[in-house]
Amino acid sequence: MNDLRRIIIGLSIGMAAVCSQAGNASEREMSAAEVGRFAQLAMDCIPQEYPNKLNQVLPDASFLRSPKALHPAFFGCYDWHSSVHGHWMLVKALQEYEDLPNREA
Repeated sequence: MNDLRRIIIGLSIGMAAVCSQAGNASEREMSAAEVGRFAQLAMDCIPQEYPNKLNQVLPDASFLRSPKALHPAFFGCYDWHSSVHGHWMLVKALQEYEDLPNREA
């Protein structure tokens, strides 16, 4: 569970930092290498289905499914919301950092 907490905290910090950066490279507060470390945390979450916090109302038993079945694009990480933020941060990092070390991944 410590690794999961580290990933969630890292993603939160990384998303806030990347999303707040200006487009001008000279005005950035984080280097491409630093953003690359946060991007790697987000990429590590993508295939991780469990543990997962499903926060949903179940009208009946037919709605009991795995996180991957319920949210095929955003099942990774701890919950759907964190997964969406991680994906968004990756897109933003790709847009803002042409020299991102793990860009191809």
